[in-house]
Amino acid sequence: MSQVFRYSIDTENRVSSVSNSWLDFALVNGATNLRREDVVGTSLWDWIADDETAQLYCTLIERVRTTGRPITVPFRCDAPTVRRFMRLRVSVQENGVMDLDSGIVREEKRESQRLLEPTQ
Repeated sequence: MSQVFRYSIDTENRVSSVSNSWLDFALVNGATNLRREDVVGTSLWDWIADDETAQLYCTLIERVRTTGRPITVPFRCDAPTVRRFMRLRVSVQENGVMDLDSGIVREEKRESQRLLEPTQ
């Protein structure tokens, strides 16, 4: 992963920080509502749209908190004209803060997919 997009959550799963690269990635991808002041202090669960993804994150976070060992998982983060193969690394600091680092492993261009275009 060449560039890391990091956000951290506190022991109550509130977003405690977001990196500049995370903010830049959100902006480039049309998420203008994801400004630092709008995200920091909110619950992680406010930003996860579906139950399956929330359950996966809950499981990963709980396992890392329990074992103290980081976990890395592959995932996709597609845009209308690109397939993004990414990797998420979840780790815990000594103070219980969790770091969630993601990065692009590779991208594949494709014809625009209307289903993935932002709705107005």
